[in-house]
Amino acid sequence: MQKNSDYDAYWRLLGLAVRARKVITGTDAVELNLRRGRGSLLIITEDMAAGGAEKLMRQADGKSIRYMVFGNREELGHWTGKENRVVALVMDEGFARRLLELSDQQSLQKNAEAEI
Repeated sequence: MQKNSDYDAYWRLLGLAVRARKVITGTDAVELNLRRGRGSLLIITEDMAAGGAEKLMRQADGKSIRYMVFGNREELGHWTGKENRVVALVMDEGFARRLLELSDQQSLQKNAEAEI
């Protein structure tokens, strides 16, 4: 039960950040902001093309912006209100920190279940 609530909490918080206008979606817009060194957390979906994902990760690394791979394009699109998005950039540090916490809890639970 806890697994689902943390997973849902992650997406609900991302949706709140979108409504607060603290999230940029779409590859071109995200790339532009990364080049300018803007953003606190880059979110890449698990089903994004490997080449594109690596390019964005390198850009984020170069500007010391954290990134994570989480969810799929349908989930990200649903919670941002835009269809089939594969990348999002969280601009607010507070939202970014909490999203990372929630994703860490989710991955810890996945690891614990895999050991059982």
